[in-house]
Amino acid sequence: MNQDAISKGEYPKIDLCKAEVFSIGLTVLSSGILEDCQSIYLHGYMGINERLLGNYLAIFRQKYSNYLYTIVSSLLSLNPKDRRKSSDVYKELYPFENSILEL
Repeated sequence: MNQDAISKGEYPKIDLCKAEVFSIGLTVLSSGILEDCQSIYLHGYMGINERLLGNYLAIFRQKYSNYLYTIVSSLLSLNPKDRRKSSDVYKELYPFENSILEL
């Protein structure tokens, strides 16, 4: 995020659906590695600590299948245009609904 724009009170338009997808991804990541991942947020800069997010994802990848890692990492794509839609993830996970509910 451009610091000059922030200091002038100019903020980018945010796709709220894509922001929620990121939040869901971060929740799954935090739960999966049993860490509070909120520290990835650079509040003063309205940005993300990419290195720290990458470290957390690497820990997640070691613990879970590539399939689950791919889904979670796609939810956490830094570019909202590349981030998956929640409906797409739902369609992908729908065949597993019964086994998930039985957990």
